[in-house]
Amino acid sequence: MKNFIVRILAWKRRKDERFKVHDGVLVVIDPHSENKDKIIDISLGGLAFSYKNGGKQFDEEFEVDIYVDDEIYLKKLMVKLISDIEIGEVPFESANVRRLSGQFMWLTPVQKSDLNSLFRKYGIGKV
Repeated sequence: MKNFIVRILAWKRRKDERFKVHDGVLVVIDPHSENKDKIIDISLGGLAFSYKNGGKQFDEEFEVDIYVDDEIYLKKLMVKLISDIEIGEVPFESANVRRLSGQFMWLTPVQKSDLNSLFRKYGIGKV
């Protein structure tokens, strides 16, 4: 019951519609790494994605890049860490799968336009 109430309060607090996107839309946390992580949902206000954690700790604010079909789509979006929770384990590895939720900070008008375009072109439904 508590989780249900928390979800209702979070839903009422959100001002931007969230979208699911097709599997080719990925987020890159570290530009020096080849790891691309699955976006769970995204909006003009922020995003949630899953990633395999091998002990990585996120700063309170960090940058992400968004790729579509292995091509860079948006670069250097500033994100404020909202939550980072474990959602599963990786079999036969000493890692777990986590869900990170973050809020976009300081989006430029061009970045907002590009995000809206991303929703139109690659969105597969509202959350």
